Amino acid sequence: KVQLSKDKQKPATKGGEKENPKLQSLLPKITFTTSKPKIIDLTQTAFMPERLTKLKTLSSEEDKPIHLYNFLLERPKEKTLIFVNTISVARRLSMILRLVLKLPIPPLTLHSHLQQRQRLKKLDDFLSGRNPLIVCTDVAARGLDIPKVDNVVHFQIPRDIDTYVHRSGRTARIGASGVVFSLVGPKENKRFEK
Repeated sequence: KVQLSKDKQKPATKGGEKENPKLQSLLPKITFTTSKPKIIDLTQTAFMPERLTKLKTLSSEEDKPIHLYNFLLERPKEKTLIFVNTISVARRLSMILRLVLKLPIPPLTLHSHLQQRQRLKKLDDFLSGRNPLIVCTDVAARGLDIPKVDNVVHFQIPRDIDTYVHRSGRTARIGASGVVFSLVGPKENKRFEK
């Protein structure tokens, strides 16, 4: 919480460093119209939307595709983004789902090594509902307008919290509900808990 008073606006010094001269020059110019200023709390209580369901499965690396397969079979026509950390894993996972597990709807693969027109074609197929599954790297985590995503799967836990939030933010937008499913391997548990 921030209290609006000049007494509280003095910057903290670290190890004898000089105080910020720009801030010091501004402080005398600040005036308040009341002797009892209101306190306005701008702290976010949560990073995730209210209607977001978060699921987590602890799994060995070998069993992750099976858990994903079962999750996808329960949601056959729902739009699902499956996030991985590398292009090689995206390619391998797409092949496993298509050729080994014979998923009824073969997933699209989206990553930065595709040409722009290939990426746009795959996004168009996804957005139109012709294919509701995409295995993707973080190229799809931000900067793209992808409305009405039902599920986000973290097949691999991202390396940082911001990426987790951006990936998860692809679903449950503008009052809609959505599911985030995290497949957590033994080496990823500490990172996931962060």
